[in-house]
Amino acid sequence: MILPITYAVVAGGALAGGMAITIDSDPTAAHAPAVVLASTEFALAPQTPATTTDDDLWLFDHNANAPAAAASPPVTLAAAVGATRPVIGYGGWLIGNGVDAPLNCTGAACNGGNAGLLWGNGGNGANGGNGGSAGLFGNGGAGGNGAAAVYTVDGTLVSDATAGGNGGRGGLIAGNGGNGGNGSTGLYYSNGDSAPTNGGNGGSAGGLFGNGGTGGKGGDNFNPYRSQQTAAAAGGNGGMAGRLGGSGGAGGAGGNATATATAGGAQAIGGAGGAGGEAQFGNGGAGGVGGVGESTSARGDGGAGGAGGSTLVGVGGSGGTGGLGRSQTWGGLGGNGGSGGFAAVGTGGAGGTGGAAQGGGSTNSKAGAGGDGGATIAGTGGAGGTGGAAETTGSGNALAGNGGLGGNNFGGVIPVFGTGGRGGDGGDARARGTGNAFGGTANAGGPGGWFLGTGGNGGNGGFARVDGAGTANGGAGGSGTFGGQFGGTGGNGGNGGDSSALTRENSKPGAGGKVGYAGVGGQYGRGGFNGKQR
Repeated sequence: MILPITYAVVAGGALAGGMAITIDSDPTAAHAPAVVLASTEFALAPQTPATTTDDDLWLFDHNANAPAAAASPPVTLAAAVGATRPVIGYGGWLIGNGVDAPLNCTGAACNGGNAGLLWGNGGNGANGGNGGSAGLFGNGGAGGNGAAAVYTVDGTLVSDATAGGNGGRGGLIAGNGGNGGNGSTGLYYSNGDSAPTNGGNGGSAGGLFGNGGTGGKGGDNFNPYRSQQTAAAAGGNGGMAGRLGGSGGAGGAGGNATATATAGGAQAIGGAGGAGGEAQFGNGGAGGVGGVGESTSARGDGGAGGAGGSTLVGVGGSGGTGGLGRSQTWGGLGGNGGSGGFAAVGTGGAGGTGGAAQGGGSTNSKAGAGGDGGATIAGTGGAGGTGGAAETTGSGNALAGNGGLGGNNFGGVIPVFGTGGRGGDGGDARARGTGNAFGGTANAGGPGGWFLGTGGNGGNGGFARVDGAGTANGGAGGSGTFGGQFGGTGGNGGNGGDSSALTRENSKPGAGGKVGYAGVGGQYGRGGFNGKQR
């Protein structure tokens, strides 16, 4: 006879490296496998997603991420272990990489398979499916790129467009999260349109050590036909780092939008960048770059940069750069830079640079503002981001973006120790036609820590230049900020921006920033210098 064997016994024997011995009264007789569930009543090697959360342990959630496709019915143990998965090797339930989804998949079959319990990488998703989870050690699988919608000849929708799949989670002890898949590109058919889709989120490092996965890029949108608003999709967020060490994943870039229809109303809007992933003991992930928005007949808007990821101990992630906004006949609008990530102990992330703006015609072009620097409780605040540059070729004005606030600003966390972040510089502006140019205003630095802290310096104002009869207005410098209450040193004011015009009367430099005040027993900063005429 064959002794009854439970799955727990099989797994325990494999883990201990032991050897199973069977006693058979009739070696010539055929027997069906006597594999039964233990009292726990769940399979250790599930194949398909069952939840929409990324917070549960691998053994209990079947898949690391929210499903890109509907979950399949529970897999029986015989199917999961005996008929479908070997013990060791490709697709092995104990040691082995998860199975990659086939390229011609649909629905839940597009999710990558989970790796072996002990060791292995998750399988890659396809057509917007999620990447598989790793075991105790290994990397999560990559999410599949999104697929465009499919129509029949008569315009009947066969299948919807899918977003990029989420990356799989890394190993419970060590491993990196998988990268998110890219979103699908927008397509325009005579019988139906396929909108662009968002990028997938990067997978988390599932346990103690590892880096989060990078978010997928948002889908582009190219519209040469329709006189309608044309928007690109957003990038995915970066994955979270391991709880004891690792960096958060970077956010995905926003998609680019291009509208070339000559009729009015075809505004183009770039996609927003994804947020950077968080960390505990490591660096936060950088925010994704905003997408470009470019239109022939209407305004082009750049996408906003993603926020940097925060951390408990380390460096906060830098904010993403805002996207370029450009139009040939109208004004452009640059996307704002993302804010820097918070760091409880360490250095706040730098704010992202504002997106540039370029335009023609009589409409003004305005660049994006720089993102605020990340705050900190004990450490150095992040620098504010630089404002975006603006340029016009017609009669419209060029308005550069303002700089971002230095970290530990008044609206954020007041630090106990440390130095405030430097204020962001104002962007530069140039009017090549007959319009005016306005350099961006710099922002103030962040306050220093209460005990012996140093206030942040103000940023410098932006440079302004006109090639025609317009006026050039340099940006004002940012103010230095007060130091700590006890022995703190105030920050220096930033310099005003220079200006350049055909006549001195039309050239107006920016004023320097104010001095930062000192704490009890500390020193004052100095004021900034006024800008110059060039």
